[in-house]
Amino acid sequence: MKRFFLFVAFLAIVHVSLFAQDGNVDVSKYDAAIFRGPVVESYPHYIRGTAYLYSSEFMKERVVYNKKPFYNVKLNLDVYRDIVCVMVPESSIVMVLDNSLVEGFTLCGKEFVQASGVEGLERNFYEKLYGGGNMLLKETVKRYHRVDRGNVEFYPIVKYFLVKDCKAVRVKGMKAFKKVYPDKKRELRKYRNALYDSGKVSDNEQLYRALAEYADKNL
Repeated sequence: MKRFFLFVAFLAIVHVSLFAQDGNVDVSKYDAAIFRGPVVESYPHYIRGTAYLYSSEFMKERVVYNKKPFYNVKLNLDVYRDIVCVMVPESSIVMVLDNSLVEGFTLCGKEFVQASGVEGLERNFYEKLYGGGNMLLKETVKRYHRVDRGNVEFYPIVKYFLVKDCKAVRVKGMKAFKKVYPDKKRELRKYRNALYDSGKVSDNEQLYRALAEYADKNL
């Protein structure tokens, strides 16, 4: 029991301590801005699963950092801490990027954007499902729960947000679209019914994406 509560205390302070550590690595061979940050702090060994979005494997991706694009960077997204991590080439050293300088990146073929400054959003990075005059963003976070004595396990929580004019509304159904487009409730309902009747959508994510695109282009 004591061990578990010590772990909870660790998680509570890790985000604060992460950027305070003096963990810069000499990467003169790869002297790029993305390899000058602090070394990521490891989680305790008794965590099950991973705090990274999909898996603990780092993929070669593109990231725009401090207004400069970098390509084929081994990258991953820690969705518990909401930080972007990069692996130094030819090593296993993992470093943390400064959130305020990360404009966007790709991960497993998906696009992620920096959402700071958007009213109603609390985290920095969101998957962009649709982007036009409005945006549909997907937030995935990980929390943890105790699975047995001395062990905890991460589990994901997914939310969707419709963003228009730098304001975000959480999407749980049609209410969010009706709130953003209050004069177009009838058109939105008719289009939703047509989507279901045609079998073009099979889950909420597909529905929300289709509605966001339709509203952006037609309403």
